[in-house]
Amino acid sequence: MQTDPLVYPTPVDAAIDALILAEMPDGSPLSVSVKVDTILDHAGCAHAPDTLRRLLATALSYRLRRSQRKRKLRECEAA
Repeated sequence: MQTDPLVYPTPVDAAIDALILAEMPDGSPLSVSVKVDTILDHAGCAHAPDTLRRLLATALSYRLRRSQRKRKLRECEAA
């Protein structure tokens, strides 16, 4: 996945977006709960409260929708 400096202003944003857009090898999307578990495991918080998990899931869903809108906008501008 190549990063576009206009879309990913920092390396952290690029890493977050790569996780959000992650797919299985067959192309099927990963569930938000798997992505939340991955983030928490890497942060060392595998046993985080459900409230934190829901908050992260909401943020990931929002960022995914925003990323999809940006991608569609770029595709429309390129056409």
